Amino acid sequence: MSVAIDVGCPVSRIAQLGGIGARGIAPVGQLRPAVYLELHLEQGPVLEAEALDVGVVTGVQGISWREFSVSGSAAHGGTTPMTPRRDAGVVASGIALEAHAIATEVGPPQMAMDGRMRFAPDPVNVVPEQAVLTVDLCHTDEVTLPADEARLFSAAERLTAAEACSVSRATLARFEPVARDMELVDQVVLAAGRLGLSHRGMPSGAGDDARMFAPNCPPAMIFAQSQDEISHNITENTALKHLANGVRPQAELALAGAGVVQPEGATA
Repeated sequence: MSVAIDVGCPVSRIAQLGGIGARGIAPVGQLRPAVYLELHLEQGPVLEAEALDVGVVTGVQGISWREFSVSGSAAHGGTTPMTPRRDAGVVASGIALEAHAIATEVGPPQMAMDGRMRFAPDPVNVVPEQAVLTVDLCHTDEVTLPADEARLFSAAERLTAAEACSVSRATLARFEPVARDMELVDQVVLAAGRLGLSHRGMPSGAGDDARMFAPNCPPAMIFAQSQDEISHNITENTALKHLANGVRPQAELALAGAGVVQPEGATA
């Protein structure tokens, strides 16, 4: 088994590389990836909480990012009776609560969150005329995720009608779940075991690179333990020993795939 990565370049970029003497001699597209191995920080609390060395990724969650725009009617909050109000904020809040209910009722590995919500106008005593919110739904199963979306859309329509408002929605991102190659997953598990690393299987909830390689070759991922689940932040920190724990099984698999046999007693 060879490990290779195919990096394609548009013709214009190839010409630019030639212009600076940096164009290679191999035809573009000649190399085809056989396997994709990725080491990533967990970006979560599980490995640290359970004092485990590495996580073996069993699949990548599907992602559904939606933006809801609700239109109502601005009104004075202290003088307008409750009954005739067309409160866009009430609808947006209801959509957010429905997303949370989906996650709690469906249960793991279901995820949901509302990352952004804006009201206009937004004084303390004015009924908002406009509300915009985003909803992030994630699940590892492509049967469950569309059902989640249908439930959320239905709730948005019901809440909008009850408040005499209107709503539109836009798709910000939509990726189907990615199933891992179980043979590769088993090899990661065996490698971790040989190296004496404590481990567990777990899904990946981020938009990792392995998702993009999946249509072209079997992917496998290894999670390294990260401190306080902080990532993409200046305070992100992963101890060198945890990085090494992730590199060791990855290196062992890569060397085995390349046909490199380690000396007896050596470790990756």
